[in-house]
Amino acid sequence: SSAIFNVSSSLIQGRLQRRNEELQEAASIDGLTGALSRYGLNDQLAPLKGSAICVALGDLDDFKQVNDTYGHICGDYVLATATRLMQESEETRVCRWGGEEFLFVFPGMDMEEVQLLMSDLLDDIRHTPVLYERKLIHVTMTFGVEEFGRNHTMESVIQEADRKLYLGKESGRNRVIY
Repeated sequence: SSAIFNVSSSLIQGRLQRRNEELQEAASIDGLTGALSRYGLNDQLAPLKGSAICVALGDLDDFKQVNDTYGHICGDYVLATATRLMQESEETRVCRWGGEEFLFVFPGMDMEEVQLLMSDLLDDIRHTPVLYERKLIHVTMTFGVEEFGRNHTMESVIQEADRKLYLGKESGRNRVIY
């Protein structure tokens, strides 16, 4: 009976470990967009402490209008489609920050490199309409970008990127503010 118990205990531990790994992955990835969740981003940021990092905070412009005009299912589809465009660059880590807002992390990149990437991404989003039920839906995004400096915490860098994002919104949307 001791041998049976040991085998049974081993099987249960294996199942629990697999289930924990599945739950960890589910918590790390946003189910709608496939982008990292905040929880998943934190796991990826831990080994980058002390590295050169730029961040960008981006928000889909007038997204409420998409939901109000075409419905929330369409809005979800637009979010998922836009996220795929955001994830095309291998250098970019994309996190769904909340609603239609996304945080981008660029480890080992300087502001000049990130400016090029964000300008290209803005052009891609601007020029790639989403086809939903035979309707072309044009979306744009506004971004605020900040570089991690000596006196920054990750929270202060994100706050500064957010401040720049709102400057972009106030000055007409559909732009990147550095």
